[in-house]
Amino acid sequence: MTFSEMRGQAKVGFFEYKNEFYLNENSDNRIDVLKRVAATFNHMTLSKIIFSLKEKSVAMNFAKMVNSKEGMAFCVANEIYRTYKEKSLDKLIGLNTKLSEDVFPKNKMAWLKKDKEACYYLWVLIINIRWKDILSSMPVSLYSSYYHKMGNKNEITAIDLLGVHDFSPDHSNRHVTLVRFFEKLPFPSEMGIDYLDFIFEDYKNIKEECRHKVNINNLTKSDELIVFALDYLEKKGTVKRSGLMPLTHHDNRPALITHIYLECRENPDFSGRMNLLLKAWSQHKARKVPRKTVRKSQAHTLPVISESDAKLLLEIAMKFDVGEEDVLSDAIASYYDLMMKI
Repeated sequence: MTFSEMRGQAKVGFFEYKNEFYLNENSDNRIDVLKRVAATFNHMTLSKIIFSLKEKSVAMNFAKMVNSKEGMAFCVANEIYRTYKEKSLDKLIGLNTKLSEDVFPKNKMAWLKKDKEACYYLWVLIINIRWKDILSSMPVSLYSSYYHKMGNKNEITAIDLLGVHDFSPDHSNRHVTLVRFFEKLPFPSEMGIDYLDFIFEDYKNIKEECRHKVNINNLTKSDELIVFALDYLEKKGTVKRSGLMPLTHHDNRPALITHIYLECRENPDFSGRMNLLLKAWSQHKARKVPRKTVRKSQAHTLPVISESDAKLLLEIAMKFDVGEEDVLSDAIASYYDLMMKI
């Protein structure tokens, strides 16, 4: 059967429902007709109708009824009849026609294929975000007004609620996960686009803010430093998320940058944390500097520092809460790195 034939058959079916609807003025019977009509819609279209009605109390219960098409149909029937009365059947059929062809445009995600860092950041955000956080976002704006209706169901992660299966060992798969997520959002496409724009704007803002506070290039200038920083932030960072530790070494850099951006957004002492990271790296490098063995005939007496330098050394040690030997070790390591670059 062709698509046109299917639509023609649906119109015949809807005509029969119309006769039943208009010949019976009893509200309960009319709602039952609406429910049976709504139950013939596909699941995604029915989900979009729920959110297109813009009735917060209905949309807030979506998580409870997402796996029950009958429950969704009943909810839609009651709400649409309450609002549109005798025009409700035409309204319901019209919404089905409109929203069944309303698909999230994949081209809105095309730019992420070329931006591995942005894709990784948005992927970490999406696989961790709770459904209630989406409902409370600016484009959707449901959570704040209906806090008492949330319930535990809305604490679930959005990808679990929407059935987005994530297996993302590389950039290409992460992009696919993001596309599927936005395709499965139960919103009219314009609301889905608004939500994508919302989180992308947040990404741009935190990226700009972070780059004013720390030099990203200094933290990603070598593979060894990147691995060290990833391990350090996993152990001592404020932010804990799935996906921050990459599955392959190819993703070390975007994973680290994502973690740094999230630390910048959520850690009040972000600058302090980054300073401690760089200090830990310097100490790590200093410990790896090979010590040369000298013969006794080559040995020489180390210079004695002046009283003023000793005072400065003590002040620095007290300021950073480290030993005086650590200060000297870091200074030696710093000059050694400089010497190796010359």
